[in-house]
This record gives sequence, C-alpha cells and structure tokens, in this order.
Amino acid sequence: LKNMINAAYSKDISRKVSSAFSMKRQNGEFIGSWAPYGYQKCADDHHRLEPNTETAPVVCDIFRWRAEGESYMQITRRLNGAGIPSPYRYLYLKGERRDQRCKNAVWTQTAVKRLLLNEVYLGHLVQGRNRSSLCEGKTKKEVPKEEWIIVRNTHDPLIDEEIFFTVQEMAEKTKQAQHDRLGKYDDLEKSPNIF
Repeated sequence: LKNMINAAYSKDISRKVSSAFSMKRQNGEFIGSWAPYGYQKCADDHHRLEPNTETAPVVCDIFRWRAEGESYMQITRRLNGAGIPSPYRYLYLKGERRDQRCKNAVWTQTAVKRLLLNEVYLGHLVQGRNRSSLCEGKTKKEVPKEEWIIVRNTHDPLIDEEIFFTVQEMAEKTKQAQHDRLGKYDDLEKSPNIF
C-alpha cells in the first residue's frame, strides 16, 4: 500500500514539475543546465542568457567561415588546430561539468553542424527538442520541429539573419546533394566481403 501511495505521489510531482517547466519555456525563460555555447546565464537571473565574451567570438567565426564556403570538416580542423576548447571541454575547464569524458573532448563535425543550425544565435530561445515524462512512463525522445517551443527575441543575437539563413541554405543544398547520391551506384556489381 505504501509503495502504491509513493508511486502516485511521484507521478503527481512529476506532472506538476513538467507543467511548471512548460510554462517557463512558453514565457521565454531558459531552463537548461548549461547555456548554449557562446552564451552564459545572467548573474542576476539564471533564466536569461547573455553573450559570453570568451566563446561568442568563436561562434561568429564559425558562422563566417561556413558562409565563406568552408566545409564542416575544414572548420573542425581549424578549431582543433587552434586549440579552441570544444563546448564540452570549455564547460569542464570552467568547472561546470565534472565528467572526465569532457576533459579532452574535441570539436567534431556533428558539434559544428549542430551549432550552425541553432536559432538561439538569432536571439530566439528554442526549447523542448526532447521530451520525457516519468508520470506517463515515457523515456527521453526527440520531438518534431513543429512542436518545439520557440520564443523570439529573448536575448542579444550573436549572428545577423543574413549570415544565418545563408548558412541554412548551404546546409539544405549539402543535404539535398547527399540525398541525390543515395543509390547512385547500386547498379554496380558488388563483390562479396572476403572477411
């Protein structure tokens, strides 16, 4: 009987917490554990973002390099070659993350690509990309873009719209080119793998 009461209580708390977080998101309050790379939480209000003077210039450089035609791989090599800490490593060096895997984390193409697609750099708060619910027994899963909670003009932008949308068009063209190549060589005879 105690276990049943405790389970019901836990589900009720989970429902209330989820509801409170949803309201904060819709009000344009940042509720993440760590600010996106290039930003930091405001000292007087941890639900607001402000540019980070150390990492914001790196974000601007990444967008500029991509708009100038550099590939994700070239940008990744440039960042790692210059010794610029990756987002996870930066958090580790600042003492915000203690996971040893972050200690030597390097820039990857995926990290660069994810950064370049993020509307947060236009000054918009994008939250609710993943969803989980203890009270409904649902584990963490990705949410379709149409269901994301986007609140516009919540903080200072790092990138102007022209550069941002130029980069988005380039990403779409790259994606389309990869899609067009799928199955292009399927008619070639395939030799069996000797291993």
